[in-house]
Amino acid sequence: MLVVDDEALICQACERVFSRQGYEVETRTDPRAGLAEATNHDYDAVLLDIRMPGMDGLRFLEALRKAKPDLPVVMMTGYPSVSSAASALRLGASDYLAKPFTPEQITLSVRRMLGRGAADGYASSAVLLDGEAGPRLEEFLFLDEAWVQPEMDGVAVVGACVARPETPVSGLFLPEEGDTLYQGLPLAGVTFDDGTMRIIASPVSGIVTDVHRHLAEKHDRLFDDPFRTGWIARVCATRFEEESERLTSRRVVVVGADPATTADYRERLAWLGTRRLPSRRTTFFCWTRIRWAAADRSWCGKSTRRAGRRRLS
Repeated sequence: MLVVDDEALICQACERVFSRQGYEVETRTDPRAGLAEATNHDYDAVLLDIRMPGMDGLRFLEALRKAKPDLPVVMMTGYPSVSSAASALRLGASDYLAKPFTPEQITLSVRRMLGRGAADGYASSAVLLDGEAGPRLEEFLFLDEAWVQPEMDGVAVVGACVARPETPVSGLFLPEEGDTLYQGLPLAGVTFDDGTMRIIASPVSGIVTDVHRHLAEKHDRLFDDPFRTGWIARVCATRFEEESERLTSRRVVVVGADPATTADYRERLAWLGTRRLPSRRTTFFCWTRIRWAAADRSWCGKSTRRAGRRRLS
């Protein structure tokens, strides 16, 4: 991808957004140098500013079309107008964005321009469970009850660890592919027979690339197996580095003299979204049991600072 803008901050911002998504990003602040780069090299997309000194974006695009008539181009401008938008589209621009724009807006524009579907261009590293793609057996990060697990090229699997409610569940509201999510705002909703709804907040911001459609029919998985077959969606995360400061991991120390039993507990705990921390037997800290705390809807452990055998149930 090539970004041409006389503002270095815009170039840096675009590079930061798209390098996380697996793109190799080149930037140019000189439009003439950018035109030579776009003409002499192959790019999947060009992000082009309109108002630049020496050569504006419309003249750039007109010259580019002589050499690369089909190269996808997104026009960016801090001075939007009907006439410039019409001229850009007439010259074959794929989209026209007014500054300032959000990482989600520019990501959605590029994905739409390149004709990417739900998961095109993103190789999933997930395992297959019951014929459906679920998260890998690695660390989960949490924002309250919502969790996220980063995959490859900026894509992350998201879901929620929710306690089974006493009121029967009537259905789930899931996001749609292409929806824009923001950290802390709604990701999904659980509806109950009494007419109430519980909102699940998104742990990260980004564009939804894939939705777990079967979850709407088998919503028990959200409560019984949230970290494998109960995942909600895949998201092209656009602000993960900044937002990760609000995310936390769950750590559990597994202590035991029997390696086989300890390994079994570690495996079970890993599927509860915890980080596995192996340890030998110790007299300083041990976990006595893991229980489901209905009050705060999270898995937690009760610890004692004493020696002896620990029990895990």
